[in-house]
Amino acid sequence: MSPRRSSAFRASLAVGALALLAGCGRTDRSAPKPTAPAGQATVAATQPAAPAAPARADAVVYRFQDRLAEAEITGPDPARALFTVGVRTRALVNPYGRAPARRAHYLVELAFPGGRVADYAASAKWEGDGPDHRGTKGASGLIGGGSGIMALRAGLFAPPDTTFTWKLQVPEQAYLAFEVGVAPGRPGAPISTAVTVDGHTIWSRVTPFNDAGRWVPAEVDFAAFAGRTVTLTFTARAVRQAPGQVAIGPALFADPALLTRGTFAGPQIVVLSLDAVRADVVGANGSDFGITPNLDRLAAEGTSFSQAVIAWSWTRPSVIASLAGCFPGQLNASFGWEVEQAHREAFYRGRPPLVTRDLYRAGYHIATIGTAVLFVGYHPLGLDLGWDRADDVRDLEEETAGTTRGIIEFLRAHRTRPFFLYAHLDTAHLPYNPPPRLAEKIAQLPGARRYRDQNARNYLAEVAFADEQVGRLRAELERLGMAGRTLLVVTADHGENIDHDKYIEYPETDRNTLWGHGSTPYDNVLRVPLVFWQPGRIPAGRRIDTQVRSIDLAPTLDELAGLPPNPRHCSRSLGNLIRGETEAKGRVSVSYSFYSTIVRDGAWKLIQWHGDAAATRLVKGTTPAGTMQELYHVAVDPAEMHELSARKPAELRRMRGLFAAATREARRPVPKETSIPLTPPSPPAPSPLVAAVALPGGGSAPGPPAPAAAGSPPAAAPGSVAAPAPAAAATPAVLHLRLGTDDKRHKLEAKLRSSKPLAVRATRGLVKVRGANGTLVVEAEAAANAGAPEVAVEVDLDAAVEIEASLYGQEVPAGRLWAGPFSLALLEGKKARIDRAVWGALRARTAPRPAGSGIYLWGEGGAGGARGSGPAAPAGAPAATGADTGPVVTPVHGGDVSKILKGWGYIQGNEKSTDQPR
Repeated sequence: MSPRRSSAFRASLAVGALALLAGCGRTDRSAPKPTAPAGQATVAATQPAAPAAPARADAVVYRFQDRLAEAEITGPDPARALFTVGVRTRALVNPYGRAPARRAHYLVELAFPGGRVADYAASAKWEGDGPDHRGTKGASGLIGGGSGIMALRAGLFAPPDTTFTWKLQVPEQAYLAFEVGVAPGRPGAPISTAVTVDGHTIWSRVTPFNDAGRWVPAEVDFAAFAGRTVTLTFTARAVRQAPGQVAIGPALFADPALLTRGTFAGPQIVVLSLDAVRADVVGANGSDFGITPNLDRLAAEGTSFSQAVIAWSWTRPSVIASLAGCFPGQLNASFGWEVEQAHREAFYRGRPPLVTRDLYRAGYHIATIGTAVLFVGYHPLGLDLGWDRADDVRDLEEETAGTTRGIIEFLRAHRTRPFFLYAHLDTAHLPYNPPPRLAEKIAQLPGARRYRDQNARNYLAEVAFADEQVGRLRAELERLGMAGRTLLVVTADHGENIDHDKYIEYPETDRNTLWGHGSTPYDNVLRVPLVFWQPGRIPAGRRIDTQVRSIDLAPTLDELAGLPPNPRHCSRSLGNLIRGETEAKGRVSVSYSFYSTIVRDGAWKLIQWHGDAAATRLVKGTTPAGTMQELYHVAVDPAEMHELSARKPAELRRMRGLFAAATREARRPVPKETSIPLTPPSPPAPSPLVAAVALPGGGSAPGPPAPAAAGSPPAAAPGSVAAPAPAAAATPAVLHLRLGTDDKRHKLEAKLRSSKPLAVRATRGLVKVRGANGTLVVEAEAAANAGAPEVAVEVDLDAAVEIEASLYGQEVPAGRLWAGPFSLALLEGKKARIDRAVWGALRARTAPRPAGSGIYLWGEGGAGGARGSGPAAPAGAPAATGADTGPVVTPVHGGDVSKILKGWGYIQGNEKSTDQPR
């Protein structure tokens, strides 16, 4: 953050804080006194005295991963190294990285498997963290395919022998903070990671194979360099004991940043999401269960909302909507169970206006801890929401206690740094297996006795268990002296239906609405708790009964952090309500379940059912069967016991009109991101076929247009890059690579290496070409019925051209690399070597017709000039004549064909093999 922006940020924050505190004397409704379960002491809810001004956090002044365009980088190709990461490690390019396209593979997210949850965050264990304190959770362990920790970090990706170098001026009181990890690959040379300033090593670490796969924090004081302009270098180097020894794996410098001490005035932010906790079980909202004393105390000391309505009745879309400040239908993504790759790409391409990105740009470290499987991009169920760190905690027994330990350990490690932490506790999610001590106590409460079935009582005990974690978190913030400068928000992703009078079965999909969510359109699922707490800043004891939406959270966090409003948010900040102001215009909510859409204006609610599953549903409660619309007056009938569509026709007509307008608005596309580009502006698109500098040493530059050669493919799509032919024979050799398609979407990356310059003749379709270190890297994308992308490359046959190809980021399987006019499979797999010995077998008069998915190679030309005729096609191949292929050539002898085929993996004569087909 520049000094100018930093001072503006502090001024904006100070104004916002004063405006917020100005309304502390007014309250909409006093909060009820908290109650406690039997046998548990009630926590006093007295208003504490305003704390002294808290110490400021440390501000980020230089974030290296955002300044990649300014760095000098040396080392191997990061894209190739990304595909060498071990099987259990998850690796992907950061979809929110701010780097030029040619450097995108240096901004990566790595997720390491971190072992047992019982051992996670061991430094935060406490005396109550025993068997009687934890329940037996099952949902998240099953959802993610097992238990354990996946620890994700985003940062600078450093394959062995990579250096990143910057020149920068060091401010006063500066220090460097980052984490470093080495991906566990295969046994080999250890990796040395180091930081140097002006050539002198100031920090280093050697990671052997048995220590890979874990994150190590580092902090280096820069006081000695204050006021100086220095050359700072991050290095990852293989410590080889023998020439050619393979390194164990690439390294990652996670979120490296230069910070200055005590110069950040904004709040640290924790959002604690209590999965499946419904609003009406919270004492601060009027419940008489007495199971949430800690949450009630927060509400008494902060501001709570009793009518907060979510956007979706299950976790992933609900959380995304709340963090993006828009309804799910505005975010260009599908919210089915698994996320298809096309939908994933559409979501990232739309640049969702996530508050995580707003805070990141303001200097916050962005983290999530908990059941994060739905919020990370490496899992087929998840979408990446812009984390610098994500600890995905999943275990059948210790998940809740482990997540709480992780949160506390994070607070201790980041107490002086600006951070946004989204913590997700899956405690109250089905199945309900609370600690026995709580199950026994809750069963004796008068309120819980209203529920006859044990599942419902166990759910209430799980809510009490989640509330205990709220108490632990609050106590730790106070112990660390962070309470005055930390904004704590407690909410939920959705509620839960434990009510038999809201029981619906969907025979077509084998779903029901009891003891769950997702398929329920009623307020027991749609209304969630929402509490803001920051002593000395958030007004105390204010309960607001005005209807608000979960999508209002993102703009509220921006305002409370002192940031300007994000114009791309589709919602409104709650700051005015927190200050005690009234609103002339209410906030209409639009919510979705799997079989219905719900519009709520605060007093009235309309449910529109859709789909065959809804039309054939079996209703076993008070909800009327058969109707596809339901109307409720929730202001006087909060339990939704009386459906009024037949008795209130005028109100039904009004709500239908509101429904049409609100759902139309909830589908309006989010404005495109223009004010804060993620990457530097792209150069103007070249003409369909352009020339550029040949690539013996890397890089390519646009040049003047060149005429297309006869017989070359059609003109390239705008944005493709091409390179000129060097001085060559009259009929240069042109190698074609085409990506075949069947009924699926495919992605190809092919690397061509040659000791002599390569040049691109033409490209067609969705093809990108870049060059570095004497190579051409071709990236192509194809989909069914969209045409096959193709690139034509001029090659010098006196220099062997090695092609290494991958599909979907994996090496090409045997039989999917096709060569020559007859599309013979190169059975050896991903590599092909092209030289004069094989050119005759590759040449084709016309392009071979792809028959399915794979990579097709063939050649044209390669004859004439000083070298005379080139090698011929194999026996039986059609004669190659004409200006596009050169003069007639003589067929090669059978022995040469046999040699070629043998080199491509085919078995000849009496040779035998058990691993290659004939």
